[in-house]
Amino acid sequence: MTMPLSRATISGSSCLRALFLPCFIALLLTVLAPVQGTASTSAQLGTFLEMKQRELDMLNSTERSIADAADQRLEEARTEYTAIKQQFGETLLTQRLSLAYPIEGRAMSRQLESMETRLRRTAESLRGISEQAAVRRDRLSSATTRDIAPAGSLPPDMQTLVEAYARQTAALRSRLDSQQEKADSQLKQATALLEKITAKRIEREAGLAASWQDYFFRNKEPLLSVELWKQPGSLPLWLSIRTASLMQELLIIKERAISAVLLSLFVLALAAAGGIPMLRAGLRAQQPAPELAARLHRAGFIGSLGFAMVFTDMRIFGGAAPAFSVFCWFLFGLGVLMGSNAVRKLVLPDFINISKAPVAWLFLIGGAILVSEMPGKLVVPLWTSTLVLFMAYMIRGHRRANPGPLALNVWFWMGIIFMLLAVAGYGRFSAFLCMFWFTAYVAYGVSAGLLAVLGRSMQSLPDEGGFVMVKGLVMGTASPLIWTGSTALGFYWLYQFLGEGILRSVGDLAISWQGFSLRFASVLVLAMLFYVARACVLLARGALDRMALRWPREQRGTALSLKTMATYGIWGLYGLVGLNILGVSLTSLTVVAGGLSVGIGFGMQTIFNNFFSGLILLFGRSIQQGDIIQVDNLWCVVRTISIRATVVETFDNASLIIPNSQLVTSQVTNWTKNNATIRRDMLVGVAYGSDTELVRQTLLRVASENPFVLPHPAPAVIFNDFGASSLDFILRVWINDIDNSLRALSDLRFAVDKAFREANIEIAFPQMDLHIRSAPGLQQVQAAPVMAAPETKA
Repeated sequence: MTMPLSRATISGSSCLRALFLPCFIALLLTVLAPVQGTASTSAQLGTFLEMKQRELDMLNSTERSIADAADQRLEEARTEYTAIKQQFGETLLTQRLSLAYPIEGRAMSRQLESMETRLRRTAESLRGISEQAAVRRDRLSSATTRDIAPAGSLPPDMQTLVEAYARQTAALRSRLDSQQEKADSQLKQATALLEKITAKRIEREAGLAASWQDYFFRNKEPLLSVELWKQPGSLPLWLSIRTASLMQELLIIKERAISAVLLSLFVLALAAAGGIPMLRAGLRAQQPAPELAARLHRAGFIGSLGFAMVFTDMRIFGGAAPAFSVFCWFLFGLGVLMGSNAVRKLVLPDFINISKAPVAWLFLIGGAILVSEMPGKLVVPLWTSTLVLFMAYMIRGHRRANPGPLALNVWFWMGIIFMLLAVAGYGRFSAFLCMFWFTAYVAYGVSAGLLAVLGRSMQSLPDEGGFVMVKGLVMGTASPLIWTGSTALGFYWLYQFLGEGILRSVGDLAISWQGFSLRFASVLVLAMLFYVARACVLLARGALDRMALRWPREQRGTALSLKTMATYGIWGLYGLVGLNILGVSLTSLTVVAGGLSVGIGFGMQTIFNNFFSGLILLFGRSIQQGDIIQVDNLWCVVRTISIRATVVETFDNASLIIPNSQLVTSQVTNWTKNNATIRRDMLVGVAYGSDTELVRQTLLRVASENPFVLPHPAPAVIFNDFGASSLDFILRVWINDIDNSLRALSDLRFAVDKAFREANIEIAFPQMDLHIRSAPGLQQVQAAPVMAAPETKA
């Protein structure tokens, strides 16, 4: 017993030693943990401070480069501000010294507008510098050394790092604060100057309308009037003033020539890179003659050069060179007209092309007359002589190109109008109208040329599948966009030449009557919305046509009804928007309509009945476009369901207009309401004694061989009756489409006749034996001797 106890004791002591060792290690770690934690925290803080110091050094390096760039931008903004301020002072001085000519006023207005644009860019740059400085400053900590680590809380080396970090951060914040203050100070000055320039520009624009009116209609003396030549104004003095003004304009062009040339070349390259591939892609299928191809390239170059110069004049000169601006628009318009005529001649071989170069020269001469502020006694004879030469060219060119009547040419009549105005003494106004008409003609030429190229390129696409949708989408969208863009181009020239004030005055022109005012601007917006609404209608109809191609035949009438409803819906929305634009109160309109509803209801009862019946037909879809219906004994096809009436077409190709109320209130048979299949019975009579089973099999075989007869439901043969002279059968078949019913029955009759002949089945026909029992004189006829036939001699 002793040995077992000793072994147990030894085993227990071993277990105690094994448990003591882990406990001792855990206690030792617990005692030493704070010391190790303190050492670890100090090491981590040192590492963190070193890392933040490196980040601050990188930030300082980056901030120096950013600050240098910001200082450079500030210096550029200060220089730009000084230049604009000096130019503004010169413009004010010029305004005080100049006469009340609208050309000078418009040039000053455009210069003010250019200064305003430049100053806005400068203000935006200054605002950006200030905001960037504020953002970078907010990223920096605003804590001081005491806030980060109070004195004595860190070792000396770490305390030194913290103090250096705080000093560098404070210096960087101070530099950013100084930069923001400079930007804010310059921004305040720029904003104040911008307000002055804007106010002065608005003041100039407001007075331009009256100035142009006085310029166009002042000293209006007829050409043959003696008073015309007595008008004040020295021609040598005017010539000297214009020469000095032209030299000043040439000096401005010379100062900015390098920037203008570089910008013009860049825009010219872009126009050529985009226009030439588009023209070639649109006229891919055409093979122009060498002469026409050369004309196209020449027109493209002139038009692109003119466009580049117009863009350069707008961006570089800003209206400081009115004569240069007129020349730029002259080049652009000449190129557009040449290109448009060449493209239309290529696409439409019958197009009569008369050179429009003299028209462009009219624009240039008229612009020179207006820009030079020529005296009235020189304007009237010079402009009249120019128009006489133009009319002579028109008559000669028309006789050579087209022997038809010259009265069909719109420029002939416009030339007569311009000449009459000039002879009456309105030379300046006549010149301006000619320039405006030329600009409108250029806008029309742009639209006509682009649409001709687009239409020719769309014709190369097949009329099937998704191409139909693509063609409808492109033409429906591109047409209003092109016309809107060309119209905007014309109005942009009008804005550049006359100014914003006169456009606003023209837009505010109104016709007032009984408290209702109709503004010209509202009419213009309505005209633009009309094209937008028409484009939406074309898009909706094209999309529904594309969707209907995937539908079964019996459901395609739904697409036609949906197209009608979409058309009425879009135009109805256009009407509501138009009333709102015109200023018509819908509430007042509702009140008036409510008051007149009783009288209108009695007086127009039939019209309203047809109107609501049309809505019932469209939404109820009991009758759809394309359905075959039967009204009384008339079979017809529904072609159009409108609000008032429904147009149907008989099988004799006669169109009938049926009021919608008649279709709603009377009985109408719709043969294609659910589907286009139809059951037809064909009567067949065979002679007595025929094999009826053979007749049945023959009829079924003939029916199964017909391509228009449906296999399901299967054809059936019915022994209908024992007729007076025939065995009557009915061949009952289902035809796949009601349009094929007549042809199917005809083919079946041909096939039955042929099959019966081959099977020796006789088709019966009525036969009658006549027995005469009694009649007056019958006995004498029976008793009379039979006459012998005459002998024939050999």
